[in-house]
Amino acid sequence: WIREQLVAHCGLHAVPCAGGATAYSSSGLKGSSAPLLLLVCGSAPGGDAGVWGRSLCINDSTRSGAMFGYVRRAQRLGWGVLIADPHGGDGCPHAHLAQLWRSTVEPAAAARVLVVAHSY
Repeated sequence: WIREQLVAHCGLHAVPCAGGATAYSSSGLKGSSAPLLLLVCGSAPGGDAGVWGRSLCINDSTRSGAMFGYVRRAQRLGWGVLIADPHGGDGCPHAHLAQLWRSTVEPAAAARVLVVAHSY
């Protein structure tokens, strides 16, 4: 459900990655010089793309357990957003992040890159 909301309500685009993972990004990410916010979920089994931690969603709400607040604030500020999916594929989480960095973050024209990670 969270992944669907990233697309439907946050306007992010699903980006297929190696190993079966799916990252989510703003459109025009590579050409924008605005700051780029990279969000990395918590460790498995609770973390997932768009989710800081499953227990936060269950025990409190998706407001505290999902990344929607960070995404919306970055969008209001005109920043690009990229959400990693280190546990979504069949590969190593570190390899996913390295590949995402090389393929998406490095070629981006962003003036700054801000990374927020939870229990990674």
